[in-house]
Amino acid sequence: MKKMFVYLLFLVLIVMYMGYSTTVAKDRTDLGKIIDVLQANKEIRIDEWSITARENIKDVATKEDFFNYYETLHTKLANFQWEVQEHPYGFKVTGKRQSQHVTETIEWVSTLTKEKPESYLLYVLEGDNLQDHEAEIHSTFESRLKDIFRHNPAIFTCVKGLYNDTIDKVLFSRLNRMMASFQAKELESVREEDFVSVSLYSPIFSQSLTTENLNLQIAMRSEGMGGRTSFIVGTPIITFEY
Repeated sequence: MKKMFVYLLFLVLIVMYMGYSTTVAKDRTDLGKIIDVLQANKEIRIDEWSITARENIKDVATKEDFFNYYETLHTKLANFQWEVQEHPYGFKVTGKRQSQHVTETIEWVSTLTKEKPESYLLYVLEGDNLQDHEAEIHSTFESRLKDIFRHNPAIFTCVKGLYNDTIDKVLFSRLNRMMASFQAKELESVREEDFVSVSLYSPIFSQSLTTENLNLQIAMRSEGMGGRTSFIVGTPIITFEY
């Protein structure tokens, strides 16, 4: 009888693991990995995603430096729509391009103060549908990295969505299930009645942000009784507003 109980318990644990864990191919992009995990849960609807690259540029000290690099960007990416803005402390250039599946945005910003000139370059690739376009999206992103950046920018990937049902489920139970799907270990969190944000470590992702190996963030918000639950997943951290 005791052996039978142990055997049944083992089967239950296996079923729970299969329900909460998702196998993710190591050669997938971070975006593909996140979407693989999320799509394994049939309750979830993915609304939008983004991949962001950001680099601080240290060798821009003058207006001439700034516009020389803008000309480089403009020449390489002539199919973008460009806008130049001057503000009291420097300049901002924005480039945008809309294609069938994605939107691309470039921001080239400099604060040219005498005390501490600061400049950064930002590229965002975003869309609302991945489906069969992951290879194309990855190719576009890698190509832009070579065209735009001077060194190795920091990369951030985010996915936003909703739970399809409006059944009143405990927010934390949904969070725990999603954390288990990413095989994630909690490092720190902010928990309220209708909102939670958790910083985690997941072996699925290689890039980490801190010495604690923070490489994943999950945020969830409940609209209350009868309302939907929204979520954002980001690696190594969330860049969407929440």
